[in-house]
Amino acid sequence: FKHGFVRRINVICGDIMVKLQTRTLISSLIALLGIWLLLRQAPDFASSMYIVLTETEHVPPSILKLHAMHLSVNFLIGVFLILLRDKLAGWLAPNESGVKVFFRLFLAVGTSLMGVYFIAQGVVSLGESLGNKDLNFGENPYLYWRGIFSLIVGVILFIGSASISRLWALFIRLRHAGV
Repeated sequence: FKHGFVRRINVICGDIMVKLQTRTLISSLIALLGIWLLLRQAPDFASSMYIVLTETEHVPPSILKLHAMHLSVNFLIGVFLILLRDKLAGWLAPNESGVKVFFRLFLAVGTSLMGVYFIAQGVVSLGESLGNKDLNFGENPYLYWRGIFSLIVGVILFIGSASISRLWALFIRLRHAGV
């Protein structure tokens, strides 16, 4: 039993190419979507909170409440997807078939793509902020700080994608170990 368990962990979490079952692949994609939902509203909330707390601009606290609501809803849906990913994958793919993929590479690529999304969102927000300033619409600290926080999240996800995939593999290993 012990050797079979170790082999299974090496197959799931190792750097070797494995033939993943369709459900496992779909479950991983659902988990990545859940992580994306957990993170996607964080830059908006952080920039609004910064503006309200530092009083950089007169922004009503209702904006912070609105972004807190968006963050909460995305967070709950993300957690829901992560926790129920296996059940959802079983419902989406009742029949098993195999797909060959490097598991950790797959997770690292997915995480780095989320990082690219946040970097792009940050660059667009900073561009909008500079465009507003150049067109004499005035400075918009919300766009500026949303861009900064999006860039920070994006860079962390992109640069840390390999480490994040190793951490995810560790969680899977602990889950299969019954810890």
